[in-house]
Amino acid sequence: MESIDMRRFCKTYAFGLSAAMVMAMLTTGNISYAAGKIEKEETVYVTQDSDGSVSEITVSDCLKNVGKNDVKDKSNLTNIENTKGDETYEQGEGDAITWKGNGEDIYYEGETSDKPPISVSFTYQLDGKEMNAEDLAGKNGKLTITAEYKNEATYKDSLNGKEEELYVPFLMASVVVLPQDHFENVEVSQGKLVKEGDDQIAIAYAVPGLTKSLNLSGDMKKNLEEDLKDSITITADVTDFELDSIYTIATSDIFSELDLDEDSSMDDLEEALDGLADATDELISGSSQLSDGIGTFHKSFSKYADGVKKLNKGAKSLASGAKTLADSIGTLATGTSSYVKGAKSFAEGVTGYIAGEKVISQINDALAPNTTTLTNTGKSVAEGVNAYTEATAAANTQAASVATGTAETAATLAGVDYSGIITVLEASKTTASEEDKVAIDAYIAQLKSAAETAAKAATTAQSAAVVSGTLNAVTAQNDTLKGGVSQLNTALDGVAKGITGMIPV
Repeated sequence: MESIDMRRFCKTYAFGLSAAMVMAMLTTGNISYAAGKIEKEETVYVTQDSDGSVSEITVSDCLKNVGKNDVKDKSNLTNIENTKGDETYEQGEGDAITWKGNGEDIYYEGETSDKPPISVSFTYQLDGKEMNAEDLAGKNGKLTITAEYKNEATYKDSLNGKEEELYVPFLMASVVVLPQDHFENVEVSQGKLVKEGDDQIAIAYAVPGLTKSLNLSGDMKKNLEEDLKDSITITADVTDFELDSIYTIATSDIFSELDLDEDSSMDDLEEALDGLADATDELISGSSQLSDGIGTFHKSFSKYADGVKKLNKGAKSLASGAKTLADSIGTLATGTSSYVKGAKSFAEGVTGYIAGEKVISQINDALAPNTTTLTNTGKSVAEGVNAYTEATAAANTQAASVATGTAETAATLAGVDYSGIITVLEASKTTASEEDKVAIDAYIAQLKSAAETAAKAATTAQSAAVVSGTLNAVTAQNDTLKGGVSQLNTALDGVAKGITGMIPV
């Protein structure tokens, strides 16, 4: 069973600071020692609010296996998940865990509440006035961005025979892309400006805690504190402020190459700082590539976020559609049952239809001349009712008009050829059964009654028209008319039922 050699431990911090515009900080810390053992690389992703407070921390680990079956690890993470394979682990005592590696590299992630030992915060001023990041959008003026770096990673060591608290050295570099159509006259207090197409990349760096750890004095301390501050500023003339991202890289790898101890001379220190400067240039060069990479990630993540929104919206539509489908299936089942019953009734009625086709044809021939009259009658009734409704609202001023319309409607009803319909029904009795003849006689009697009512309504309508100024007369006439229409509808329904009854089943 192989365990991790902590001398081969490599740790990376990745911070994300969100505000009105997206800002992110990526910090890396690498501690390398002798080779030959399993390496562990750890990346800590930190999400921060615009004020710098931490809202979430996620840790991603990679164990570089060297062909071993079991790998011992130490981790205080919670909710650990294997992110690339199916290797499992067993929890031991305390932070000890053992992975079933089977010779494969292991990638996993989890959560932690541990506070990162390094941090960075940003403040903004426009024309000398401090503002929140979210309030800067669309503004014009002289912009100053200040980054404050903090290093809380300390350790105890002997310096000149005295135990001192020293800072773990981290070189931190901030990278921000400033489009030339929004930012002009850009200056960086501690770093450089790189032109890249239509963009400008401002890169600034600091080594927080270094001057305190060196315990310098005199001009050396003054010069170092002046040239290597724990904060940086970026100034620019801004038009329609718009800032996409800020990134910060922090690494301790550079310092692992500096061979310094308490016996080193000032020349050794200056030589080491020259090496640090060269390494900083390399870091800055790499920052440009990092900026491009993170820009691509940001665009891709935006597409992913949009996709998640569409997926969420589609899921809601799917759920709604599924419910509608379920309801429709029930309706379909009911409809299918009704259809089967209806089909059976239809099949049974076909025979009767064929037998009664001749009688129906005769009745249709008699009714045909009256179809237009009945249609016009229905229209006249509707017009008369509408006129009546309007007359009620307008009271006596519209009474005469309503009376006239009512009289015309009643006259139209009286003009229906009731006798023609009665003649056809009388003729149909010659081929009808005794039972059907009784029914036909009843229908004829209803039609005659309807004809008499229609004639009476016409007479009453004429009398009502004379007293055009009286609304009560119109109301009485309309009630009479309704009675006539009702009787006519009853008679016609009776005819229809009679026709159906004459069809053999």
